[in-house]
Amino acid sequence: MIGQGTRYNAEKKKIGKYFSSPIFEFRMKCAECSGWMTINTDPKNGDFELVDGVAKKTIEWDQAENGTAVPRSKQVTYVRPTMY
Repeated sequence: MIGQGTRYNAEKKKIGKYFSSPIFEFRMKCAECSGWMTINTDPKNGDFELVDGVAKKTIEWDQAENGTAVPRSKQVTYVRPTMY
């Protein structure tokens, strides 16, 4: 299991391009089981593509249930500062 923000020594290889953004492949060993895992960057979706030896675990939570602030609307208004 890899925690978010964990740093690994990985073999990095450029395998392609998406427009002008490079697509990289990272191959690394698991710290617990010494098995190999391969992950590719996905610039089109701003995510990673899991290729071999790894599975993605997503945790979803409800903001209202956890007591955090829930935005009322997503509309952003800009207020121009007044000049004195």
